[in-house]
Amino acid sequence: MNFFRDESKTAIIKRLLILLIFILSVFAAINVIWYVGYQQRYNNIAEHLEITHLFGEEDDDMLRYTKEVGDYTISMKMPEYLGRGGFVSVAKTAGYTVKLDDNGNIIESSEMYITLYIWPEYFSGYKIGLDFYDEANSIFEQVELNSDMVPLNIDDLDDDYVEYILKMISEYQDEINELINVINENTDIDITNNALVQ
Repeated sequence: MNFFRDESKTAIIKRLLILLIFILSVFAAINVIWYVGYQQRYNNIAEHLEITHLFGEEDDDMLRYTKEVGDYTISMKMPEYLGRGGFVSVAKTAGYTVKLDDNGNIIESSEMYITLYIWPEYFSGYKIGLDFYDEANSIFEQVELNSDMVPLNIDDLDDDYVEYILKMISEYQDEINELINVINENTDIDITNNALVQ
C-alpha cells in the first residue's frame, strides 16, 4: 500500500512507467491477436488474387483483390485496421442483366444471380452468406451459414420462410457448389459443402 501513498517524484514516475508499459503491452497483444488471427488470413487469400481498384480510383476504400476464373469473379475487401469489415465474394462475372420495354418494365432477365460471401473468422472457420437476386421475379433473399453450409439464425424466423430458403438453396445447389469450388480451388479457403451435396 505504501507504493500508492508514496508521492515522491520517483514513485510517480515509476507508477506512470508501469502504467505505460501495461497499456503498451495490452495494445501490442491486441495488435498481435488481430494480425495473426484475422488479418493474416486475408493476406493469405490475397496472395492468390490481383490488386485492383473499383472505378479506377486509387483510394483505400476502393482497393480490392480480384481474380477471374472462367465465368466467375472472386473479389476480396481487406478488413479495416483492428476491425472486421472485410469479405470475400464470388459470383458470375457477367452479373445480373435485364431487358426493358419502352416503358421501363422488365420483359426479360438473366437467370437467378447468386453471390457467395465469405467472412473469415478469428484463427479458423468462416461465416458464409448466400445472396439470391432476381429483380424480375422480386427475389432479394440473403441467408447466413456456418462453415459446413448449415443455415444460421433461423430459430426466430417463420417456418414457411425457412422452408422457402432451404428450398431455394436446394434448387440452386449446383450453382452454389460451383461457387464453392471456384473459391476452394483458387484461394486457400476451404469450405466443406457436404450439406449441399446430396
